[in-house]
Amino acid sequence: MWLFVNRPIPEHLTNIDIHVKMPAMSDTNQKGAGTMMLANILAIIGSIILVVIIIWGLIHLLSISGGFFSSLFDGKGDTSISITAPASVNSGQSARISWKHRTSEAGSYAFIYPCTEGLRFSTPSAAQTFTTIPCGAAYTLGTATTSATVLPMLTGTSSVKTPLSVLFIPSATSSTPAEGTVTMTVLASSGTPAPSKPTTPVVTEPTKPTTPTTPTPRPSKPAAYGLGDLAATITSVSIDQYGNGTVTFNISNIGTGNSGSYYFTAQIPTAQPYTYMSPLQSSLAPGSYIVNTLRFTQAIPGQVYVIIDPSNTAAESNEVNNTDSQYISGSYPYYYNAPYQYPLY
Repeated sequence: MWLFVNRPIPEHLTNIDIHVKMPAMSDTNQKGAGTMMLANILAIIGSIILVVIIIWGLIHLLSISGGFFSSLFDGKGDTSISITAPASVNSGQSARISWKHRTSEAGSYAFIYPCTEGLRFSTPSAAQTFTTIPCGAAYTLGTATTSATVLPMLTGTSSVKTPLSVLFIPSATSSTPAEGTVTMTVLASSGTPAPSKPTTPVVTEPTKPTTPTTPTPRPSKPAAYGLGDLAATITSVSIDQYGNGTVTFNISNIGTGNSGSYYFTAQIPTAQPYTYMSPLQSSLAPGSYIVNTLRFTQAIPGQVYVIIDPSNTAAESNEVNNTDSQYISGSYPYYYNAPYQYPLY
């Protein structure tokens, strides 16, 4: 290769030509350049293939989890609810059901179970009682957002396997509700407990209250399920001409379960104010009752009060009917020979 350089020349010279001879490129250098160009082309093709693979993978991933990503961007949440509950529970035993559901929408949760003969569910209310949940219909769980307590009741002798569902009902009608289902086995009770014999009072010495003895109970229904409900009812009051008072009242269990042991008190009008406190009474079966009679001296006109379970130790579905009162009046002497007599049973 030749390089021609044209430079200014002195006046006495007409022209100067400078010729520089460059060495020619060898065959080895030409082969190296060709190899480098081929490597660059292969690198570009590999990069294009890699980009195509990445784009294809992203498209495939979006097609698989489209619902997930759409829920992230639309802000509405899942359409399924994940529920956790005991696999089996005894009849009459409370069970806690919890769930997980991601949503940003306003709404409420509801509980639903299919109708099965002999099976029903209840839920505790603010008044410490249990409210029956109708089968086959969505029962709104109030302010519950993550869990609820239910009480299964099975009247049959065979266990029942039933599906339980939790629904999310959005406030907006245009929104999609969510649902989750879990299966629970309700185990039948091993047997109905035999009702215990209640006690009844007997008359002893007129100066001292005594412990009641065993009464003859009325025919009663066996305990089935739920809670007892003790109720007091005064049936008669009287005072004779000698100042002897008599109060007769019933204590009945109008609930759906055994009442459990309990006490009762009686405030009776006497010359010296007196409140009778009973010994521990035996449990009453559902539908059974006991008749009690209090006899006492130094009776005067006034109000008689009978209070069952005054310390609220017995579990009941209703505490309102534990008290009854009635006014007692009649002929009575103006003074007593024995001024410190006490009521007697």
